[in-house]
Amino acid sequence: GYLPARIVYMSEDGPEAMVQVELPGNWYDNTTLGNGAPGRNKSFVDEDDECVVDLTQYPNQELPVQNLEDDGTTIISYANMSRMKHLSEPAVLFNLKERLRLEMPYTRAATDVLISVNPMEFSGRIESLYEDELREEYCKKLVGMAPNGCYGGGHVANDGTSELEPHVFETSALAFQDLAHTGRDQSIIITGVSGSGKSEAAKFCLCNVVLMCATNFALEAEQSPDREAPPDADLPMFLMDSNPIFEAFGNSATVLNTNSSRFGKLTELLFAGAGTDTGESPRLVGANFSTYLLDTARVVGHGAKNERGYHIFYQLLASPKSYRRQLWEGTDRLDPSCFRYLGATNITEIENGSDEDHWYTTIAALETFGITEDELRTIMIALCIVLQLGNITIGNEKTSEDSMRSINTSAYDDLETLSKLMGVAYEDLNNAITRRTVQIGKNHTKLIQLMKGDVLDNRDSFAKMIYSLVFDWLVERINDYICPYEEGKFNTIRFLDYFGFEQNDRNQFETLAINYACEKMQCNMTDRLLKLESQYKAEGIIDGKQTFNTPSNSDILDLFERGHGLITVLTDESSRNSGSDSGFVFKIKNIHRNSPALVEEAGRVKRSALMASTKFSIRHSVGIVEYDGTNFIASNKNKLSEDLLNIGRSCTNKIISEGFTERAANIRAGLTQENEFLSAFSTELDGLISRLNDTKIRHIVCIRPNDVDAPKVMDQHSVLKQLRSANIFEGLLIERSAGSYCDSLSFGDILKQYICFYGGTSTNRSPKEIVRDLLGSFFDEENELAQFYKMGNERVFFSKDAIFRLEEQRQNLLGFSASTIQCFLRGVPCRSEYLKKRRAIILIQSCWRRHNALLYFNAYRDSAAAYEIEESSRCRSQMMEHESAVLIQGRWRIFWAKTCFNEGKHAASVIQKSFRAWCKRKSLTMSLHRLIHHAKMDVRIKNLLEQLPLSAANGSSDLAMESKETIVYMHEEMNKLRNSNLALQEQLSSEKGSIVRLKRNSSLRSERSEAHQIDVRKLNAKTQMLEAELRVSRKEAKQLQDKLQFSDLIANKRADELNLTYVKQISERDTDIACLRQQLSALQTKHNFEKSRLSGELEKGATTGKAEIAKLNERIESILAAHKDEVSQLLSSLEQMEHDRDDIKGKHESYESELKDMKEELDSSRNDYLEEVAQLQREFRKSTAADKMRIRELEDELHSTKSDLEQCKDDLRNNASDDVNFLRSALNKAHNDIRKSKLEMDALKASHELEKNKIRNEMKKKTAPCRRCTWQKSMTKAKARQKEKNRAIDSDSE
Repeated sequence: GYLPARIVYMSEDGPEAMVQVELPGNWYDNTTLGNGAPGRNKSFVDEDDECVVDLTQYPNQELPVQNLEDDGTTIISYANMSRMKHLSEPAVLFNLKERLRLEMPYTRAATDVLISVNPMEFSGRIESLYEDELREEYCKKLVGMAPNGCYGGGHVANDGTSELEPHVFETSALAFQDLAHTGRDQSIIITGVSGSGKSEAAKFCLCNVVLMCATNFALEAEQSPDREAPPDADLPMFLMDSNPIFEAFGNSATVLNTNSSRFGKLTELLFAGAGTDTGESPRLVGANFSTYLLDTARVVGHGAKNERGYHIFYQLLASPKSYRRQLWEGTDRLDPSCFRYLGATNITEIENGSDEDHWYTTIAALETFGITEDELRTIMIALCIVLQLGNITIGNEKTSEDSMRSINTSAYDDLETLSKLMGVAYEDLNNAITRRTVQIGKNHTKLIQLMKGDVLDNRDSFAKMIYSLVFDWLVERINDYICPYEEGKFNTIRFLDYFGFEQNDRNQFETLAINYACEKMQCNMTDRLLKLESQYKAEGIIDGKQTFNTPSNSDILDLFERGHGLITVLTDESSRNSGSDSGFVFKIKNIHRNSPALVEEAGRVKRSALMASTKFSIRHSVGIVEYDGTNFIASNKNKLSEDLLNIGRSCTNKIISEGFTERAANIRAGLTQENEFLSAFSTELDGLISRLNDTKIRHIVCIRPNDVDAPKVMDQHSVLKQLRSANIFEGLLIERSAGSYCDSLSFGDILKQYICFYGGTSTNRSPKEIVRDLLGSFFDEENELAQFYKMGNERVFFSKDAIFRLEEQRQNLLGFSASTIQCFLRGVPCRSEYLKKRRAIILIQSCWRRHNALLYFNAYRDSAAAYEIEESSRCRSQMMEHESAVLIQGRWRIFWAKTCFNEGKHAASVIQKSFRAWCKRKSLTMSLHRLIHHAKMDVRIKNLLEQLPLSAANGSSDLAMESKETIVYMHEEMNKLRNSNLALQEQLSSEKGSIVRLKRNSSLRSERSEAHQIDVRKLNAKTQMLEAELRVSRKEAKQLQDKLQFSDLIANKRADELNLTYVKQISERDTDIACLRQQLSALQTKHNFEKSRLSGELEKGATTGKAEIAKLNERIESILAAHKDEVSQLLSSLEQMEHDRDDIKGKHESYESELKDMKEELDSSRNDYLEEVAQLQREFRKSTAADKMRIRELEDELHSTKSDLEQCKDDLRNNASDDVNFLRSALNKAHNDIRKSKLEMDALKASHELEKNKIRNEMKKKTAPCRRCTWQKSMTKAKARQKEKNRAIDSDSE
């Protein structure tokens, strides 16, 4: 280690110097060497000792200089070690030590590298470093805030790191800020040894970003109109609650750390809307957890008593007793030592919390992800199954010949309990653990009893697999809850919490895999440094002759990967049936005996010693690690027997059964490679590193200061080794040599991003000249040119302040341009609105002026035409009086005329009455006279008839007879005339009745014709309506035909797609079959080659003896059997593929038949539809034809009615002419009668005049008040009419 000292003198003879050690007062309290406690290592050096130092052991033969204050004793604490006055390895070491003493655990190293020294305590100032106020201060100064208050949307004027102390909040905030402004994916890699605080650093980084996103979600909810939170607002809670689950199921207590993470974890936060110039902050839309290399060896045991298994087992045993009894009675044993997998331990608290407290925390976190009741019980029972598996013990082997068959489980109760927990039969479980089923031929199997060691390995492998399935199920459940709601391309921030180098008392396969992963990550970091160094040299930023001696671990990776490396040899040895751990170690030592990474064994001479040993040592970056190769082959195979797989699939526990079923399906599909665990893990690491290299990487190097967990104490040897493994000093030297130019941009990127600052012309100029002018115009002063950037051959290297100044000016310019564009964009609608309002104002003003002018005009017109109005009113009143007088006169004349008419009418009626009475009297008189005359005539005729005999007696018989005959004849004629007269009178009355009936019929027929016309009009309207419906139905029929055609096209297209899919599947199956045939041929070739090689070896070794020949024969038979199994498996898989192909063809044919059926159904439905349309058309035609027939019938009926009316008119005319003739004759007779009665009328005239005068006098008396009322009514009507005329005149004037 390094000690602080003062130079006494420099030797002139050689590169030596005399120095005197000067230790600070608190040196022994803050320093330890090795594993000693602070204060106990004073013997390693004495203060004020003088010693000679060999300068050849130091760079440039110069002693490193301390960075001290002016007092010469106090070490200067640098937050950024690239700004140290004297940069050296001990200066870096003492700076970290001083900052640890001052409780400043974080220090900036090279660009984007932060050193985090574990303070080993969480109190005092250390606790205040993680308060929310400090975290928000880092976020506000480094990330910036949008106008709405969200993080990540604003612009940061400078990086702010000069005024802030280094912190993990700074690293995560800068990653979020870079993502928000550039849209480039970010990665934060946390590395360090076990116990250096990697998990806590990753937790604080994730917490910082998640809380910023939670603040953004809260602000969005407050600013939304409905105050509803966005759909992704629960993501921060899910991400925070995932930590207790990962710690419970993935962390355990080790010698170096009581809460050591035993798996690698990559956390990906997915963001949308990053890298836009809209000023909006990136929005967290989802996340994803990926885990790597769970240390399943920790499931089946741990080391000393100061270690433990995974925390969840101890939390389960510390859970409430009632809950444990519901799960399994075996959990009543509270002591972990009752379970062999847990064993005895001295650890009772983890991070100042009991297992019971952590149990409730874990259950609450599981409930966040919906794991309650049944699913929680399933998980806990799976853990109980793992614990109970560890209690299965195996009996001792017997020495008899039947020893292999005598091995069995000695604890019947434990196995019975396990079978009940798993829900499988006891015999099946016993056979699966202690025996192995071997296939003999095609139809026969045999159970082979396993050795004790193989049984224990079976048991442990089964327990490891169950716990791995539970862990994977939890990770998948968490990812289901935090996956994004929508698909798309998202920007990411990745947090990689990976393994640290491990060196235990016994280092097995898991330790080798962990250290290999650390070497891969270390190599990636070294390659980045070498690439940066070569870039600086190529661009002329640093001297090409300057070397930095960056250590590389390529020889270690060559040992693992190059040629027949460790991974290849282990894969080959695992593939061989006779492969062994010792054979693997022997091949490694033999093949790589010249590798500098493989430590040679002392005295390695004998071949038998090499073959017997299973231990080998590798020189890692942090030191030499010795590995025990026992069980390397079994661990790399990652394979369970088929019997155990069947037990897992038949288990009643859902997680276990589904996990084993999926694993078996993946093995059959080739997704899970057996015998290649380390090779697959190497491929997985390569993919992870490739994904990380596509992002902007920031490193957090965690340092474990000592191995005794003492605060403010540093083990200089251990810390120096960790710093050297992380290449911290080399990175600082490269950055220091480059002048702190941390960022670089190509000329094209500069012109693309900052061309807005260039005001010249770009014609006939190279990009370098344009960039030089652009940056020269931006940085005016010469000192700024040297301070902020440096031109290279193809790139420009900037300091961090320069990038921020450029970005600030660019953002200001873009902001000004955006505001200008926004002004114009906002001005267009504003101006249009202004012009619209201006036109409206002008219109309103013109209307108002018009209104005022109209008021003035109306007032002037009223005042000027007042005289005319008065005159017109007087004229109007006179006219009204005149009209009233005229009206009164007219009413009076009407009244008088009516009175005279009524008097005349009354007189006429009286005259008519008297005339009718006279006529009746006259007709009665005439009838009476006629009757008298007839009677007289009858009497005379009777007398004459009576006298005729007398006259005949007197001698005139002939005359008497003649007279008698004449009289009889005249009497008969007279009777005939009388009868004819009566018949004519009856006929006249009947004709009059028929005329009345004809008139009535004609009126009815006219009414009926009008009704028929109305019906005709209704039928015409109905016809038009039906025609419109016909047009609509035709249109709908056309649309349905189009839809039918479109559905036919879709069906044809779907059929084509299905055909293509089936053809593609068949081609893929054919390709798979061809590949399998190629593999089969290759295996046959390999089998023939192996057979020939072994036969050759058999011929060569024939002289060695029968025993060797027998061994070779057995080996040949085993190889033939193995290859036969493989060939049979390939043939069975080939038959299965052909069977699948036939199934696919059958499905294809069934799909084709279904498609034909669908087409036939479509055709039938189309025909049915066309028939329905035709039926509708026929019904419409029938209805229209019926309506037309009805119309024709109505027209015919109307025509017949018209002809009947014409006939009636003709009949009426004819009858009327006859009636007129008859009436004329009757009138003539009446005139004669009138003339005859004229005398009687003259006689009555005088009496009528007297009666008339009397009636007139009476009428005058009765009509006097009626005249007065009529005059009043006429006057009121005249006044109302005059008022209406006045209103009309006023309205016209307005």
